[in-house]
Amino acid sequence: MKRRRFLGVAAVATVGGIGLLLLDSVRLKERLLSTSVGKRARESILGVESSEGISELMEAEEAGLLKLAGAVLPSDSGDVARAVVLDHLRWRARTGPGYAHEFRRALSLLDDETERRYGVRSDFAHLSGPEAAVVVGALLEGIVVYQLSAASRSDVLRLAISPRFLSRYRMRRHVVNEIIDGYYRSSLAWRRLGYRSFPGACAGMIYSQPPIAASDSVAKR
Repeated sequence: MKRRRFLGVAAVATVGGIGLLLLDSVRLKERLLSTSVGKRARESILGVESSEGISELMEAEEAGLLKLAGAVLPSDSGDVARAVVLDHLRWRARTGPGYAHEFRRALSLLDDETERRYGVRSDFAHLSGPEAAVVVGALLEGIVVYQLSAASRSDVLRLAISPRFLSRYRMRRHVVNEIIDGYYRSSLAWRRLGYRSFPGACAGMIYSQPPIAASDSVAKR
């Protein structure tokens, strides 16, 4: 297929998919999103750009991701938890096509917001903890990672026409989610919730259950 025709088909798919997402019926949107047009629209908006391939993270990029992790994780999680998350992000970048690109896109957005708030020479990775939390909070405010079929009309339109909103959304979906996932898959997080072994894993004669308070906190998540 010639490039011009291909781009035309992709544009029609995206515009058509946006139109489908503006329908009122969640069930109907779910059905339409399962069609080829709907899948192309969803991927064009939210999918990881796998064509960008895999790559190792640079030291400066790792510093920025560590600063982001510090702003996202519980304030008392500590350096060890951030190191665990960084290992997870390194693994994702070198094994998941497109993820390194998403990480870099998010870091660029964080640097732009840092410059807007703190001056031209400011760099996100070099901010203090409280300053970084302000930047991250501003970018994540109002961003809820819906299934597209359940997204509001206003969010669908903003995803389609606002590059900044799309970048914020993608940072929440592909970067912040990975930070949270990397932490809560670790033994550090399970111990924080009161477990002495992974749920479902053999732990000797007595299975380790969390205390009531931890059970309540899990139920609320």
